[in-house]
Amino acid sequence: MTSELLWGVGGLVAGITMGFLLGRFRPRRDEWNQAVGPLISALAQAEPRVARGEMLELESTQLEAFRQIASRGDFYKFNSGIEYVNHQLATAQAVHRDRQQQQALLDSACLSLATLQNRVRRR
Repeated sequence: MTSELLWGVGGLVAGITMGFLLGRFRPRRDEWNQAVGPLISALAQAEPRVARGEMLELESTQLEAFRQIASRGDFYKFNSGIEYVNHQLATAQAVHRDRQQQQALLDSACLSLATLQNRVRRR
């Protein structure tokens, strides 16, 4: 009886400690939404420009606010996504003679932009 009680109390203490630590170092919902809100609107406003083949550019203040609140992995994935969209747009501009291939690359860039928007959604 005593060993079961000790195992139960030990498991409860371990669970509470882990929950506290995970909750402590995870960004708060309002901080996340405050940092991600301008990014989402900037990405939404960039959709028509990306469809026309213009490069995706975001303000450094928006990226800095996101970098401060996001984990390293999330920030790396977001930056990689921006670079990938811009790479697709550069490739589309390079094949300007083949309209079908250029349109396919522009459509692919728009799809990548939508994926990027989904990655940084509000919590």
